[in-house]
Amino acid sequence: MTKIGFLYISVFFVTMSLVNALYPLDLVPQLVVCFILIALVGIPHGAIDHIIFLEGNEKPSIPRFVGIYLMVMTLYALLWYIEPTFSLFIFLVLSAYHFGQSQFADIGGKNKILDGTLYLMWGMTVLTALIVYNHHEIIALSANSDDMQPLMVLFSIRVQKILFSLSLLSTVGLLIYYYSKERFDLQRFGSEVYMLGLIHLTFFVFPTLVGFTLYFVILHSLKVMSQEYDYLKTKRKQLTLFGFITMLLPLSLVSYAGMIGLIYITYIGIIPISYPLLGFILISLITLPHAFVMDNFYDKVFRT
Repeated sequence: MTKIGFLYISVFFVTMSLVNALYPLDLVPQLVVCFILIALVGIPHGAIDHIIFLEGNEKPSIPRFVGIYLMVMTLYALLWYIEPTFSLFIFLVLSAYHFGQSQFADIGGKNKILDGTLYLMWGMTVLTALIVYNHHEIIALSANSDDMQPLMVLFSIRVQKILFSLSLLSTVGLLIYYYSKERFDLQRFGSEVYMLGLIHLTFFVFPTLVGFTLYFVILHSLKVMSQEYDYLKTKRKQLTLFGFITMLLPLSLVSYAGMIGLIYITYIGIIPISYPLLGFILISLITLPHAFVMDNFYDKVFRT
């Protein structure tokens, strides 16, 4: 078991003890704690996209990279304005693929279609588990937001249960297939099945925000930062952990300022949308270009 997996299990049981002691948890404390954890780890894990991309490619200029990055975010924001339901669909599919890719990029082979199917199915079983186990809570969180109601068609419990079953069966089947082809050993197979089960248990036991934050911060963001750090260490022999953290700071601070600014102008009514919808839009705008950068990163690091 990896150190990140052990950390996740440790935090899982500590959190379970706290939830049992404080149950029921008010929404405001959940928001505060989850926001702090995501701000400290979740946001920074994508804060060196420019460094990761420029390190292994043909020296495009930083201004050009940033310009393309911002253009992609702007076009996606425009799509949210024109067609929010389709935009949310793109976000969910892209997130599922990105989560699965970060989990299995190291076993990627020549068959990109099969690998991509594993990424998508694994990520989909994670997201649909979060929705299915917490459907009533998700409905309640969006109930007071009129602009969220058209989007709830994507959270239909019937559709989500079908996707949940198909993605879970497909994931287990693909893991068995990969093991039979010796893409990983029995220990890795058992570890993946165990961690997938623990993720499902996390979403079943904890409230939506708490369960997702545990997964996103520890199993996803920390793992991606570890992969980024290991890669940069091969390129910059003198890189230290402190030096890596300082790399994360500039764009993390810019992201904090931008998010706080958008939340404030939404609060005073300049942007007339609800906080749940604003949350989806903000996270999706960061996710879209980041996912493409990481796809390039995994392709050049693990496939070559």
